[in-house]
Amino acid sequence: MRAEGVTTLEIKSGYGLTLPDERKQLQVARALGEECRVNVVTTFLGAHAIPPGREAEEYTDEVCNVMIPTIAAEGLAEAVDVCSRRHVPTGWR
Repeated sequence: MRAEGVTTLEIKSGYGLTLPDERKQLQVARALGEECRVNVVTTFLGAHAIPPGREAEEYTDEVCNVMIPTIAAEGLAEAVDVCSRRHVPTGWR
């Protein structure tokens, strides 16, 4: 990518659906940027899907009150992304 002129890219988490997995994805994204010598902007997308076996309200509470504050305190993401209402899974409507 660098050879093609790419200097900055955004990498989103959101596929781990647990705090440890989301943290790992964001840490790997940062390491990738250092290794490839490109500017990586990390975005936390924890509210991407409801994990199997979890209720929407419970998981939303965890994302808002545990995951986002932890990721912010650790400086792992520059941004937070959330699904728009039109694209939110049925259980979250």
